[in-house]
Order: sequence, then C-alpha cells, then structure tokens
Amino acid sequence: MYPDLLNPVRHPGTAFALWSHKLLRWMSPLFLLLWIGSGLPLLAYGEGVAAIPGWLALVFSGAAVMGWLVQKSSLDVPAVGFAYSFCLANLGMAVGVIRALSGRQITTYR
Repeated sequence: MYPDLLNPVRHPGTAFALWSHKLLRWMSPLFLLLWIGSGLPLLAYGEGVAAIPGWLALVFSGAAVMGWLVQKSSLDVPAVGFAYSFCLANLGMAVGVIRALSGRQITTYR
C-alpha cells in the first residue's frame, strides 16, 4: 500500500525492517540449506577455526533429528526441540513458497 516505504534512501529503518521481515523471511529455508550444505564440506577440508561452521551445522542438524525423535516420545528436551521446530517451520515455509511460485492456490483454515 505504501511502496515509498521500501526505499532505503528515504526511509532507511522502515525499509530495512520491511525488506528483512517480508523478503528475507521467505528465503530463510534457502539460507538454512546453504549453511548446512556449505558447512559440512568444511568438516572434511577445513582445519582449526575453518571447521567451526561445519561442526555447528553438524550439531544443529543432529539436534534437529534428535528433536524429531524426542517429539514422538513424552520427553521434553528444550535445545533439540528448538532445532526441530526451527527446521520444521523452515520446511513449512519452503513448501509454501514452492507452492506459491508454482501457481498453486494457497488455502487457509479457521
């Protein structure tokens, strides 16, 4: 409704908030896949500090898988639950973006 608010020269704070909240949020599944996909090869080829992003990606991915397994039980493990819910939300966002880009009608429920 107010396209001039997207201009970062005239409204830097508002434009940043709008761009980051609307556009970058849709791209977060891609960023997550890029992070994990680029971090894992660093485990094989990186040494020292260069391998840290790879280890973080591995630990986060393992926590998400553990969160998925824990979710089926009655246990409550907050750290793995966070990783699982974050990945689940990004999966839902990716499915929604793919469906929207492919022209499928997005339905809502009450």
